[in-house]
Amino acid sequence: MGITNLSLNRIKQFGCLKEGVKMLELGCQNIYAPNFNEGFIAQDYWKELGIDITTWDILACQKAIKMDLRNFIPVEKEYDIVTNYGTLEHIDGTASDLYVAFKNVHNHCKVGGIMIHEFPLIGHWPNNEGHWGYHWFSLKWAESFAEYCEYQTIDLGIQYAMNNYETGGLVHCTWKKTSLHFISWSAFQDFYNKLMTHE
Repeated sequence: MGITNLSLNRIKQFGCLKEGVKMLELGCQNIYAPNFNEGFIAQDYWKELGIDITTWDILACQKAIKMDLRNFIPVEKEYDIVTNYGTLEHIDGTASDLYVAFKNVHNHCKVGGIMIHEFPLIGHWPNNEGHWGYHWFSLKWAESFAEYCEYQTIDLGIQYAMNNYETGGLVHCTWKKTSLHFISWSAFQDFYNKLMTHE
């Protein structure tokens, strides 16, 4: 998983790289951008900037805290920003496991906080090309999910990783959490079945 120059510019654009900001990063991330050594560990960069960084990863790599997003995680700390650069699509199991993962993101982001996501675009990132995922997303999905959760959509679009326009499409979205409200499981299930498979 990695943070490209486009991703890095976006996180800067929304003022998320300030000293003292509390950030929750999903998955062990590396930075692939100019002025960084190949595969620079993102957590180290955030620390250099004075960010209060917490990283969760199911494998606990790169000094991350071992955490399985398929389980409800008690809230001990709320974060100003939660980032997901290519982690949630790897949640295996059923739609209910993905629901729990999104609920964890929601619960740990403070009201007024920012959630930055990059999801694999439907029709891209095939599993036979070195990427193994379980969920693909569309712009419509991101728009509708934000409406269900009462998130303010600050930024939404499609970008292509490493100039790979054939199979490297990503849906990027930045949401602001405006309330404690979150989509119910029954609504999510119906929503998942209808929208996850449509571009």
